[in-house]
Amino acid sequence: MSLIVLAGSGIAIATTSVFALRWWSNYQKYSSLRNFPSPKGHWLSGNFSDLVAALKAGKLPQLFIDWSKELGDVFVIWNFDKPNLVIGNAKLIKQILLKGQKDGDFVRGGSAYSAYADVFGVHLGNQIGEEWQWRRKAWTPALASSKFLNQFDVINQASLAFIEKLEQKAINNEAIEIDPLFLKYTMSIIAYFMLGVPLIPQEDPIKPILDSEKIYSSLAVLEKQVLVQGTTGFNWLKYLPTKKNQVYREAQNYLNGFLHPRIDLAFKLARNQELNQNELSQISQPLRNSIMVQMAKAPRYTPNHLINDVRAGLFAGHDTTSHSLSFAMGELALNPQVLQKAREKIEPVMKQGLSIESLKKLVYIEAIFKETMRLHPVASQLSIVAKHDTSMVEKFIPADTAIRLNLMLAGLDSDMYAQPEAFHPERWLDVEENGGIEPTLFGFSLGAHYCLGAPLAILEATVILSLLIYHFDWELVNGRSSLEQLGQNITVFPQDRMPIKFKARKFANMTT
Repeated sequence: MSLIVLAGSGIAIATTSVFALRWWSNYQKYSSLRNFPSPKGHWLSGNFSDLVAALKAGKLPQLFIDWSKELGDVFVIWNFDKPNLVIGNAKLIKQILLKGQKDGDFVRGGSAYSAYADVFGVHLGNQIGEEWQWRRKAWTPALASSKFLNQFDVINQASLAFIEKLEQKAINNEAIEIDPLFLKYTMSIIAYFMLGVPLIPQEDPIKPILDSEKIYSSLAVLEKQVLVQGTTGFNWLKYLPTKKNQVYREAQNYLNGFLHPRIDLAFKLARNQELNQNELSQISQPLRNSIMVQMAKAPRYTPNHLINDVRAGLFAGHDTTSHSLSFAMGELALNPQVLQKAREKIEPVMKQGLSIESLKKLVYIEAIFKETMRLHPVASQLSIVAKHDTSMVEKFIPADTAIRLNLMLAGLDSDMYAQPEAFHPERWLDVEENGGIEPTLFGFSLGAHYCLGAPLAILEATVILSLLIYHFDWELVNGRSSLEQLGQNITVFPQDRMPIKFKARKFANMTT
């Protein structure tokens, strides 16, 4: 027995020594970061407990805003012995994304990207170097703006169907949660372009058919897991025998079960492999034209590559746009002068009918969407890592420092945006409306990692917002709290799902 006790004590001492050695090594390595302001924290765990508490309460974005009010737009938080440099200065973020990444001073990485790769698999969005380059090269033509403009009728058809359903729901003047409806809308569009799923899913010959609510809820489980692992730095959490982790595994299995038949068929079709009679019956023109099939033609792509990219693409292609649309509806309800100006721009266009040409006259609607993304960035943070020793705001930054670029703080930076609290779309159309400063849109990132899906997001947002503004009046059920009370998976969304009361405008018609 004494030998067992001694052995146990020896293991405990050795383990403690290892942790103490690592802590001391990190303390020395990152000592310069203690020159930055930091929120008060525990002597050992730092700000870990605050982060976890905010994560559980869905208040993580607000926590960083509160810290910035006290500490400024550049500060350090500590997760035990690991620091995170938080940057909310818009001009500094712009410099890092454009010049810093181009010069190789900063690369995507950190616990958030590690978690993203662990949960969603290795894909275009979490890679760097040569592997990222060949995938990016393959995806770029598939997501060109011309592709979506050439299929404008698809987006218009989905948008008109959305308006028709909303008109039916609005008859009883009951509160309608608009965020889930936008999720269905954006999912129908991204599933059409990405997977070749018809706008009416029941017409899809491939089974199982698209269930947008089930897809979203499954993706939301994965997103939440990324947020938990990225915040805590503990990727092993998903292996614990908990009910939440069982739900996580079920979500992974559901998404794989939905995507695998489509991925397998895409590879056979793209590489001219022999198809059996059942597979031939599943081939449709939308499938042939889908991004998934185009990607499968790339020689270096494997089914594993593609399923990871498609899964991440479904999330990025509908979640972000839908929540941004919800916030736009909230801001328009609270800013009637903007809504009225938008109507004045839209009504002459609607009388002629929406088309590729008439979209050019709706730049004010696009500006509304951009202003929404500034004030309500649904992807609130970008994670990068200092590749080598560098300096920032006249302070030394050691290599491997994890950095969080906080876009929510950046959007409120008065050095970049005049009257940053105001909802003022005009700033995106005339620099004089922004105090003579050229505003920067961070919502799609910048530089080499600019979001490839931006053209589709802007196009569908411009179309659906134009139709909504033309066809309806509306009011928020919960007022400004719908924009201030936030939930978060990876993306930020209105906690109450933005309940709205709609009233159809009698003189509006469906001439589009």
